[in-house]
Amino acid sequence: PEEFRKEPAVHEKEELQEQTEEEDYFRELLSDGNLEIEEENYDDPSETFFREAEEEMTLEELEKSSPKGYVGKPVIARLMVEKGYIPDVAAAFDRCPDAAAVILPSPNYYGICSDIKAIADIVHERGGILIVDQAHGAHLKMMEGLTRMPLSAKTGGADIIINSTHKTLASFTQSAVMNVNSDRVSLDEIEDRLQMIESSSPSYILMGSLDINRSIIEEQGERLFRRWASCVDRFYREAAAIPGIRVMNNLPFLDRTKLNIDATQLGMSGADLAEELLKRSIVAELATGGMVMCMTGIGTTDEHIDRLIRALTEISEEFGSMGVINSDLSDGAVSEEVWTRRHLQGECAGKTERINVNDAAGMCAADYIIPYPPGVPLVCRGEIITAEDCDYVSGLVSRGEDVLGVDSLGMVKVYVTAEK
Repeated sequence: PEEFRKEPAVHEKEELQEQTEEEDYFRELLSDGNLEIEEENYDDPSETFFREAEEEMTLEELEKSSPKGYVGKPVIARLMVEKGYIPDVAAAFDRCPDAAAVILPSPNYYGICSDIKAIADIVHERGGILIVDQAHGAHLKMMEGLTRMPLSAKTGGADIIINSTHKTLASFTQSAVMNVNSDRVSLDEIEDRLQMIESSSPSYILMGSLDINRSIIEEQGERLFRRWASCVDRFYREAAAIPGIRVMNNLPFLDRTKLNIDATQLGMSGADLAEELLKRSIVAELATGGMVMCMTGIGTTDEHIDRLIRALTEISEEFGSMGVINSDLSDGAVSEEVWTRRHLQGECAGKTERINVNDAAGMCAADYIIPYPPGVPLVCRGEIITAEDCDYVSGLVSRGEDVLGVDSLGMVKVYVTAEK
């Protein structure tokens, strides 16, 4: 609502701080992107899809909708964090000039947002529509002007925005809303498509929770969002003073409601830090490599920030007393070399069997292999698994990282008829 932004915050008049060494560290640790170009030909539905990276659910649905059964290779390019988006959207259109839409999730798990305005300009210039899966950013529009935050997809000019209100706002799990933000999209056509896939018996509990969420924001939103912004600002101020604790804060295009916390200077991996927080009744949203990410939301209060700051202070005092500093425990970081390598296509045919991931080099994958995070496929079904993939995945599994497509015994599913 516009009334939330009647009084511009002081920070809006200030320039962003220069990038510090800590922010350089986080650039190396994180990769964004999740950019997907969907090529759709309405006269020939057998056309294939092209994408640069997307979450598993979207890939699965697109694969089902393609009679040819072909899904383009997701490639996570190293994000130029300073620019907030992968700078080859125009090049992707050059490779796929008939593409009808760009689909991208923003923000990602860590709160890194794409530069929606820049992407929207390119997409619209090429005659396409921009669809933003703003699953982790349903709050962004309401937070504009309250604290230093990136623009929402709506303000940036996206045509369709999917907001998972259950993640950071107040509706029940599995509920979300789709906002149509331009006249480039036919509401009648969207309604027709939705009727093809939606149930005729929807959950009134979920729909009721969406209406309650609307009512809360309408009646109490200004107070709740201002409180939330104040809590976030306070966390960054106080966390910066804790020895051995580093937080990602000064990067542009960062949704600062995602609290990315690193304790490698205390000799702790992300999993170690998450475990110590859990001992203090704080559950981190995710732990990967050398850091954890803690979520805040519309219900966050000063009491929650007090508990987190107190826990981090205790951890700093306990592990700092051991004299461990400057430990490099970021081996779990996303590997640019592994993620940007394109895979050869194999044949999705014949019987399948499970083999140890260390023995899978040269085999054709019969399932997606998806490290989480970032939650996008490293190897797609039908692609030839490389030795580098095997080494990378084996390392993730040994460190306790989650990898979908690899079972508890370290086995992956492959086509036994595929040629090495």
